[in-house]
Amino acid sequence: MNNNDALIYCISVKNSLQKLSENSATMQGIREEAKQWAIHCTHYSFNELRDLVASCARNNVRGAQWSENDVNGVAWFIGVYSIVAVEAKLVSDFDTIFKAAFVKYFS
Repeated sequence: MNNNDALIYCISVKNSLQKLSENSATMQGIREEAKQWAIHCTHYSFNELRDLVASCARNNVRGAQWSENDVNGVAWFIGVYSIVAVEAKLVSDFDTIFKAAFVKYFS
């Protein structure tokens, strides 16, 4: 996967995530995870955060017993953890962390 692929999935996932209710279980989980990342990941470099997003996505894909190459599932979890990183104020731009983690995951 390359940056063009990452951009397409980034736009798609971002649109899907924006449609979630603030009170949904997914958004509540994101907020809880962001609190933990804000405590434990403040010293991470961008590359370390990128790797963490990719790793968390991989772990969730495995936990769901999906194929690790299921691009839609991978993109969803990368999107979720990209929001976590933004909500934790570790990065300011969803698109940048998403695309970097997406390319890293598939490299």
